[in-house]
Amino acid sequence: MEFSDLYKKYYNQLYNFCLGRLRNPELARDVAQEAFLRAYENMDKLRSIESFYFWITTIALNLIRNIIVRDISRCVTLDNINYFSNEETDTEEDVMKSLETLALRKAICRLSETARQMVILRYYYFFSEKQIGEAMHIPVGTVKSRLYRIRQTLFNELGEYNQY
Repeated sequence: MEFSDLYKKYYNQLYNFCLGRLRNPELARDVAQEAFLRAYENMDKLRSIESFYFWITTIALNLIRNIIVRDISRCVTLDNINYFSNEETDTEEDVMKSLETLALRKAICRLSETARQMVILRYYYFFSEKQIGEAMHIPVGTVKSRLYRIRQTLFNELGEYNQY
């Protein structure tokens, strides 16, 4: 089977797989295309054409993990946040939401790297608890208990914003 045939057969499936993980159509398209490029460059390493989809999905998943790690390492600082979009027209509620978002981002940045990864996978990339466990190589029960403790930590740390 020609590579172009494999591309035609599996591109939409791979794109949808990436979109389900990333929730960003442009990024999903980029990852799918990069996965096909890497597969093309390494076709000699594929043992069986029957396992092509599994193989290219693994390539895409590794690319997605790299993106997530990159996002995790880019915690926002006070210097690179625009606090208010338009100070003259924003309502008090808009200002409070901006401050809450800033406080939450700062609190997430103070979490351990593992906790930060879990929060980003769950609440930014919408991974299920099972998917987080698979990605981090830990049992689902551990994921559930850690996410619970992380939520409690964030809730306690952001106590002043809980009234809004």
